[in-house]
Amino acid sequence: QAATIAPHIGKGGDKLVPSLAEVSPEVSERLRAEAPRQFERLARERGIAVLPGARALLEELEARGCAIAVATSGKRTDFENVMKTSGLPIADLVDHVVTGDEASASKPDPALVERAIEKLGRDAGACTMVGDTPYDGEAARRAGATFVAIATGVHDRAALERDGGATFVFGSPEDLRAHLDALMR
Repeated sequence: QAATIAPHIGKGGDKLVPSLAEVSPEVSERLRAEAPRQFERLARERGIAVLPGARALLEELEARGCAIAVATSGKRTDFENVMKTSGLPIADLVDHVVTGDEASASKPDPALVERAIEKLGRDAGACTMVGDTPYDGEAARRAGATFVAIATGVHDRAALERDGGATFVFGSPEDLRAHLDALMR
């Protein structure tokens, strides 16, 4: 089952369920309504691991004066569960958080990224989105931003470049942080 689901990871739930199964709109809505409870349960039981170097990357970007926004298809409650379960106070390390509650559509639709760019008060062409799925890349491209990827293991380098249009693909947040000088030129 993991091989069937993995290629779809990164889509919003409204797009994920129909990609995996033909179900009625009513069943799809029930599954989506149940998802936050199941996510919270799994996060509590299994925990959420933070990628090594993620916090240091955010801190380095902040120290360099970069404005940072997080754009997630997840709902606000999912985002809060991630922070609580992972122990990483993401909201304290970034300037803005945009969740699925604030956008008209989920990734790969550009609405989330456009909302994040709007909150940052920047021109889309001056923004770079860091993500780990081809759907992040599609959303960034459609919003007019550059896409830089971190290959976290679900989507490989080839998919991030080919399907996501990544300008660069790094193996970890630490790897990206080590190359910030070159990227920011």
